[in-house]
Amino acid sequence: MQRLSATIAAATALIWCGTAAAEINGESIAAQCTSTGAFGLSFGAEAPAGQRGLGMRMMNSQFVALDATHMPFGQAEVVVTHRSRLAHTITGIARFASEDEATAAYDAALDAFDQDQRFASQASEYEDSVTYYSGAPDAASGFRAELSLMGRELTLFCVDAALFQRTMDEIAGRDVTAASPRPTPPQLALPAAPPAGVCTAAETRAAFIADFYGRIEDVMAYGSEAGRYNETLMHWKSRQMISQGLWSDADSSQFGLQLLGDPQFARHTESSMGAVMGMMGALMEFESGADERARCVSAERALVLARQMVQSTAAQWTYMSEAYDAEARRRGGAIN
Repeated sequence: MQRLSATIAAATALIWCGTAAAEINGESIAAQCTSTGAFGLSFGAEAPAGQRGLGMRMMNSQFVALDATHMPFGQAEVVVTHRSRLAHTITGIARFASEDEATAAYDAALDAFDQDQRFASQASEYEDSVTYYSGAPDAASGFRAELSLMGRELTLFCVDAALFQRTMDEIAGRDVTAASPRPTPPQLALPAAPPAGVCTAAETRAAFIADFYGRIEDVMAYGSEAGRYNETLMHWKSRQMISQGLWSDADSSQFGLQLLGDPQFARHTESSMGAVMGMMGALMEFESGADERARCVSAERALVLARQMVQSTAAQWTYMSEAYDAEARRRGGAIN
């Protein structure tokens, strides 16, 4: 089931042994978050490769296992900027044997953060969560540390302010201008469909099942890269039309809303969502399969549906791209 959660949610947690409260040192927890990164990982670096099954690049984060030098944290999630793929948030996760031990560690860490001279201010404290800032909370640079407690789990978020703003700009398309070069398609290729008859023989079944998660992660990685490319292309086309005086920002937003209500666009969305739901069902069947053949058949179906989802989404992006081109022509211009 852990691997299933990874595929559906794009990231999953490692299960490690509970940490004893006696091992906890508040100062060592606070020291994990620095101005340059956290848990031995650096802000501005590309996402680490991680391990298959621990996370996937279909989303903007990657889970990695931490060694004993970072105890009580056994795992970190590295969140990267939307398109440039640079680490802006590094989150350590520690799980304890009991809620009392987790609370003791949380209190010890808060005491250490309160005395830490690197942090100039403290944000409003929420229930079981406190954020510390290296400067003013709205500063364009610097870093912040947020400590959060939930049950037996202690989480430390370390965030680079400038890179966090960068990902917000990328999501909104503010980093794309008319002067930006035309986006280039991703270099990844859509992995091949499962081999015909792969579940017929015992030898091919076993090998297929063993490599199943790797295969589906490759499909999702391609879909993710293609999605980011197409999203950037749409922003770029809109900026081209604005620079040519064909429309305004308001016109662009209105056009996007109209596309959402377009029947053909909606059919592409329905096709993609149908494939997603079918894939999730097949993944659940794979996890609970009674025998090897049943699991193989479920894995094969999941991969077919994953490819269908990616292809449906690509068709939707193509439809949208052509709609932008047609609108530019309707307004007396052209997107080159």
